Amino acid sequence: MSGAAPLNENLYRAVRALCSGSRHFYGGDETLLQGHPKTLLWRKRENRTCGDSLTLALTKHPDHGIALCYAGSFCALCHATTELICRGHALGLTVFSLRSDIPTPSGPIPGDIVTEQQYITGNLAALHSAVSGRPSRTRCVQLPTEALADLGGSLHVEQT
Repeated sequence: MSGAAPLNENLYRAVRALCSGSRHFYGGDETLLQGHPKTLLWRKRENRTCGDSLTLALTKHPDHGIALCYAGSFCALCHATTELICRGHALGLTVFSLRSDIPTPSGPIPGDIVTEQQYITGNLAALHSAVSGRPSRTRCVQLPTEALADLGGSLHVEQT
């Protein structure tokens, strides 16, 4: 297992929470998002190794401006990573510094204040670390970043 960090209990809880409390998820039917009248631009990406299929789209909402949304059928790792990227986009984040010394803030910790940005970057770092050395799972975590690049956006990931 080439030094990959295990999916620890905090990260496992974070992944479950992100998948069940998705703010930007349109469901499993990608054609609904692709043909939606508010969709400005969309791109589809697939991971043939595990069967993940992801459509990432820029949509226009009168109250929220331009939003990054997604639909598809994918594993929990791809789902959680996509949700984190969409939440980061909503905050205007385009650079995530995935440093190994950032703790995984998977939720409210008594006495600690965790900002949304810390939650996003900490969990993205933990996801990248957890799949390091596992090529098939690494593709699950990288698929949303590739779809974002297809849309003309960029997500710079720095791992230290």
